[in-house]
Amino acid sequence: MEQFIEVHIKEGKRLINLRWVEKIHENPDGCATIYFAFNRPNYIDQDYMRVDESYNEILREIWR
Repeated sequence: MEQFIEVHIKEGKRLINLRWVEKIHENPDGCATIYFAFNRPNYIDQDYMRVDESYNEILREIWR
């Protein structure tokens, strides 16, 4: 499952399919936001997920 990484959010663990990730943004509070390359139906804004991991932790998981 090299195309997936596990991340944590308030509700628990999630697996992220890296094929759908468009960009990863580092937030001022140290957490990361993952933006996806698709929108939910009838939504204008890009779909994203704010995770507990830092930007650097996400990068380590991707390159592992």
